[in-house]
Amino acid sequence: FYKSLFESDKLMTPATRALRFNPNEPIGLAGSDGVAFFLYDRFPGMQTEIIIASTNAAFKAPMIRREIGNVLGLPHPDGDTGEAVARRPGGKPAPALLAQVLTELVTMINSDDRAGLRTLITANFVTEAGGPTLDERLERIGGIHESLGDITIERIEMFDDGPFEMTLKSAQQGVTVVSVMADRTAPYRIHGLRIRIGG
Repeated sequence: FYKSLFESDKLMTPATRALRFNPNEPIGLAGSDGVAFFLYDRFPGMQTEIIIASTNAAFKAPMIRREIGNVLGLPHPDGDTGEAVARRPGGKPAPALLAQVLTELVTMINSDDRAGLRTLITANFVTEAGGPTLDERLERIGGIHESLGDITIERIEMFDDGPFEMTLKSAQQGVTVVSVMADRTAPYRIHGLRIRIGG
């Protein structure tokens, strides 16, 4: 998949790829729900790629990546405070009502206010058949602080297609992008969150 993504035209044209990233520069792609972790790092100049997958919360992929990087002499991810990928073009400020809810969410995550978080999730998230329960959501979202440390919001954007995006700066992982699957009209009920650590 990654070879096709970065080195061929099978998945996207060169022009489309150039809008998202430069395939000749280092890039990191990652995701986590606080327990399961996936991380891909690519260093074209060093002819090095790393893929880490972990389902053990005690062995987080970024921790493993740091140790592997030390052995291989790779750049330290914490030393780069820039975004791992280019900012997605075409973003507009998200509606104020949704931005307010997401700002409250980040405040409660940072303060570990589980009671407030439960109230916010109950009022603003949609519970769907087969989806996570309230307690599962509370555990996952409440555990974000343990993985990321204190987080600050850089921007909350909407696009013509796809989910809303909240770009965060986290104390432990750097740039983190949260895709917010939410209704496109008020009251903007949230259906789910997807976290990409590393931009």
